Amino acid sequence: MTGFSIGIRLEIGLLIGLVDGLLAYCWFLFLMNKRPWQVERSRYLPVAMVASVMFVSLLMSWTTMDVWEQIRNYLFALTLTSLSATDWASRKIPNPTLAVLLVIQTSHLVITQNLTGFWDALVGLAIGFTFFQLPVIIGRPIGWGDVKLAAVIGYCLGWFGLMQSIAVMGITMGIFYLLLNLTRRGNLKTKVAIGPFLSIGMMVSVLFNAYFQ
Repeated sequence: MTGFSIGIRLEIGLLIGLVDGLLAYCWFLFLMNKRPWQVERSRYLPVAMVASVMFVSLLMSWTTMDVWEQIRNYLFALTLTSLSATDWASRKIPNPTLAVLLVIQTSHLVITQNLTGFWDALVGLAIGFTFFQLPVIIGRPIGWGDVKLAAVIGYCLGWFGLMQSIAVMGITMGIFYLLLNLTRRGNLKTKVAIGPFLSIGMMVSVLFNAYFQ
């Protein structure tokens, strides 16, 4: 979007974010209806999902990347929003959503003919899978879906982007637990879904690297 004025870039970002957010919510409903889980449907959920994607898309509109990378990142935002809502509601990360992330990144590497990127992607995948096995080794089990998500993030962003994502995840989870404690709604022993925090970390890493590219 380099050739557009700031106003047009913002409008395009908001429009894409609105479409992305609505698609993410529809995808979430599709995933939940396919499974027999009983979840509480909040009337504020679609608003929250659409607003989140629109905010991320608005930030993306300030970046000066090529069009293929913009498309990839918008698709990341759509997929991660749906994944986060599903994990938060059901404590499950659907394999089809992870597969979509892999397809998005693989397609981007093929289209841009970034052959060296495949090696970085495979290294990141291996590191993500291994890193999230460490809690299991020290006796603190972690969901298998979270392990697979970390590996997929490593594939999509490489090992450095993965480390950024994990760092942001730690910070956002720390803030969340602090708020739980202050509002007396939980404590450090309260179990929460990790997927949304990892997803936030991935998008922050994408935006950070895009801005300084």
